[in-house]
Amino acid sequence: MIGAELSARYPFLPGASRVLGDLAPSLSDLVTDQVYDPVRHLAREELIASLLPRSPASAPSAPAETGAFSRANPEERVLSFLYARMLVAAAPSTQKVARRWCDGVARRAGDEMARADVPDTELSTLAETLELEFSPLPGGRHHFTFSLPSYVSLSASLRDERFRLARQDLREGEVEVERGLAVEMLQEGVREYLLDSMASLRLEPELERVLKEHEEEILARIRALVPTFASGGFGVAVRPELFPPCMREIRNLLARGQNASHASRFALASFMHKVGAEPETMVDAFRGAPNFKEGITRYQVTQIAQHDGGAGYTPPDCATMASNGICFREKDDLRPSPCADPAKVKNPLNYYRIRTRPLARSLGPRAPTAGTDPSGVSQDPEAPKVPSESEASATSSGPSSTPSPDRR
Repeated sequence: MIGAELSARYPFLPGASRVLGDLAPSLSDLVTDQVYDPVRHLAREELIASLLPRSPASAPSAPAETGAFSRANPEERVLSFLYARMLVAAAPSTQKVARRWCDGVARRAGDEMARADVPDTELSTLAETLELEFSPLPGGRHHFTFSLPSYVSLSASLRDERFRLARQDLREGEVEVERGLAVEMLQEGVREYLLDSMASLRLEPELERVLKEHEEEILARIRALVPTFASGGFGVAVRPELFPPCMREIRNLLARGQNASHASRFALASFMHKVGAEPETMVDAFRGAPNFKEGITRYQVTQIAQHDGGAGYTPPDCATMASNGICFREKDDLRPSPCADPAKVKNPLNYYRIRTRPLARSLGPRAPTAGTDPSGVSQDPEAPKVPSESEASATSSGPSSTPSPDRR
């Protein structure tokens, strides 16, 4: 069992709430009872600190601890962590907020672990609690070993060359690393643990309603810091509900935890890039896939978005989508469906232009210049055109060399 001191520094650890003992409040009391005003204030401060943008050149490696946090006792720190989790679960763009919050909590944990006065045994305790096979080597050399499965699991999403298995000392199924590298990998373990725990967190409807009523102001601030969707090249924020039926069906398939073909994954990623989705939003679209690996998906999405100097791949045309078995025009919720007119819709981008044009016009000056498509293809305002045949054939067939998110 972890003690109060470890719980205060690492309140995310399984079992940390045991330090509350019989004084643990109900979740409803934590939201509404005035006794917990300091705890809620602390949770808000720390959550916002993790969401604020930080300049890589000037910012610390983790959100700076507030004075309130440094003065808080173990019980208050644990309760503030629990309350922050509830705020994240109730926030708009929950996945994006959760990821940034988990990054911030993990970075703070990494800073704690990296302190010179932290004994090697503390790192071992953390690893054991996170169910990682990890142990210090004898002799006081501050070197550690990970089991090969634990090392491979943690390093999969770490793109830095320093973590490549080929660069490590591998002996009899164990990977030896020095202390600095061990701390960075344990930090990644913390991040993954937090993300997994957030994925399974669901608030009771009544509790969520009360929380949103009491925290309307902070949730609005979170919405401003982490917008649901970026503003795309079509003059409006990205609107998934207006996606063509093929893209909506692929997204739904992945959200249900079902597999998707190489062609469908490539089509969705290239389409989302062209309509203005941020890389983080693109990665989120694949999060439900049964073989999802964040590091691999992020790399492949980046390759799709940065193709041709940043223009990105153009999504396959409708004929290619149909030949790949991923045209779902019969599932369109709009009647008559724009897909019924092949003269206007030869590419999924044309459909999205038709659906978003009224909204873009209502926004006035913020709408893009008429006749310009984010794919770089000239458009007649009343009859959208698809990419040229040469461009479409070069990108729409999904060749084996084309990145496809999360396909290994």
